[in-house]
This record gives sequence, structure tokens and C-alpha cells, in this order.
Amino acid sequence: MSVPSPVIICGTINQDITIYNWEEKQSCEPALRDIPLRDLGAHVDTGTYTLKAKTLNIIIRLSDADKTVIQDIFDANSKVNIVIYDNNEILNKWTYTLWFRSKPLLYEYNELTDTNIREWKADLEFIVESVVYIEDGIPNNSIVSIDTVKDRIIDAYTTISNIIVQPEYINDDIELLNKDVWSKDVLKLTYVMRLTGLEKNAFDLLINSHDYEENFEDLIYNISDATIWYEVGEVKWNGDENDAYPWLYTLTLIVYTPD
Repeated sequence: MSVPSPVIICGTINQDITIYNWEEKQSCEPALRDIPLRDLGAHVDTGTYTLKAKTLNIIIRLSDADKTVIQDIFDANSKVNIVIYDNNEILNKWTYTLWFRSKPLLYEYNELTDTNIREWKADLEFIVESVVYIEDGIPNNSIVSIDTVKDRIIDAYTTISNIIVQPEYINDDIELLNKDVWSKDVLKLTYVMRLTGLEKNAFDLLINSHDYEENFEDLIYNISDATIWYEVGEVKWNGDENDAYPWLYTLTLIVYTPD
């Protein structure tokens, strides 16, 4: 019989619990192979990839009892659950199963007189084993795309670079550049979006799917009929600024043309 993981945080952010910062990050990186003098840039090998574990960093207030619990969990190297709700909707629930990545940092002790006393400010860092999102009481794996959330993109930018071979010679004062031998990096397109919990979960699943998507276009950046790979997702909880779309999601795509 398995022993259930203890729940150390449960409730609605900044209503039942006070969270000052909530940041997640996960990446899935395909193999990129530089090919000299190739106008299409590096070769993207989607059959070879590295899926990194999601990390979670939060700053939160804890009671003396909470503080003791998390210290015991860290010392025992045990799994733990965090359960939070979307916008006070009890049926819209996130359950994170995770491990402490580093020792809990506890500071700023304040003894309060309120009935709900949380004396300690804590900086907690986790590696996430799994995330389950339930909306309206049932698990939800909805389909989402950049196009479906384009009206809530608040920033976007691209990055790409050319690399020129730089020979190095011992005891030579002159730095040489061989402009005839160069390689090009892949094009990366980054979007910053405001999302619902349902949309956040869907983009998280796309990164975990380690798969590519064809026929992508973004006419602003003159991209059409391209293939994309969902590489990095960085997430912040931003519900204090936008209750309807509380997740600020920074998504980086690799944009390329297959051979």
C-alpha cells in the first residue's frame, strides 16, 4: 500500500494562501546540428531530444506548523503535493506532485495576531514529477494553438544568429575571421501571452509531447508554411493584475523548414 504524499499548500492563491511569487519552467530541446554554408540554418533532429523536468519556484508565507512539516519532508527526501484552485473555483484544481530541489529558505519571521497566523516567509524550489489539471471536476486536455490566443499576446520577438569561423593561432596578435566558412543558428520565435488555466495546461502538454507542428505561419514575422517545435515554457502567476487570465506564459518556438 502506497503512502499518499503530504499536502503542504492548499487553497486559492492570495485568498486562502498568500503567494508572493510563482514561477515554472520546462523545456524540450531537440538535437541541433550545425551545417556550414546552409541557408536553412542548423538541422533540427526531432527524433533526438532532451525533455527537462519542470521546475517550480514559489515565495509564500507559512505557519510554524507548516515550517516544521516542510523541513521534515526535505530531510526525509519525500514527495509532496501542492493543490491550488483557479480564481476561487473549487472545481478548477491544479495538483502538483514534486520534490524539494533545494533546502527550504525560511526568513522574515513576523508574529501576527490574526487568527490565520503565517509567521514565516519561505522561498521554496521544487522539481515537478507531475501536474494534473481538473476543470469543472474532470481532467481536461484541451487543444490550443498560438492562433486561438493571438488576441492575448502582449509581446513577441525573434532571435537568430550567424556564426563565422574564427581560427585561433598560438602567439598571434591578429584575430582572423574566415568569412567564407559560416553556419546559421535556428530561428526562435518567442511569445508572451496571458492565459487561462485551461490554456496554460494545454501549452504545457504541447511541450511535454516532444512533437513538431506543421503549416505554422506568423505573417508579422514573414513566416509561412513552417514547422515549429515547442521548446521552452516559462510561466508566472499574475492573477493580481488579470484575474480572468492569471497565467503569464512565455513560450519559445523553434521555427524551421525540414530537409
